[in-house]
Amino acid sequence: MKILRNKKGMTLFEVLISITMLGVIAVPLMMLLCSSVILANKNRDKVDLNYIADIVVEEVRDSVKNRNKLPKHNSYDSSIDDYTDYSIDLRELVIQSISDGTKKSTDEIGIIALDYTENYRAFSYLVEYNHSECYDSNYNQTYEFIIYIYDEDRMVKKLKIPVWAETVIN
Repeated sequence: MKILRNKKGMTLFEVLISITMLGVIAVPLMMLLCSSVILANKNRDKVDLNYIADIVVEEVRDSVKNRNKLPKHNSYDSSIDDYTDYSIDLRELVIQSISDGTKKSTDEIGIIALDYTENYRAFSYLVEYNHSECYDSNYNQTYEFIIYIYDEDRMVKKLKIPVWAETVIN
């Protein structure tokens, strides 16, 4: 106790104890900060992917319900607006699958999305339909499509969505 009552200043021992205590407190706080940054980045990617998935599902449902065609978008260059060629008809995909009983799919359809830093990020998706596996005659106006979403060349999400058509597709 005589060491702690020194009025002239801190001893080397007291300085070392203080630095050790500071290290014991600071290291877990730094680890907590680092892990929270990593977790935030992962969650941001999931939010981006869910946003893209919502857009794709709405495009597919709208295409089948309202007989709209999907855009054939091949370019990932954000300066090129080539969403003018609306030539992918999902109803035609269903008709082809009904007629020959095989699985049919579209070509990859590109999507340009802004990420949190307002940089462009390239996603793509393709839609698949197999009448023998994705159709239930009890629900004759409902068709199930399988959607594969890709981030660059890596598949990141697979969705199986039911789509109600206003009329039976045949």
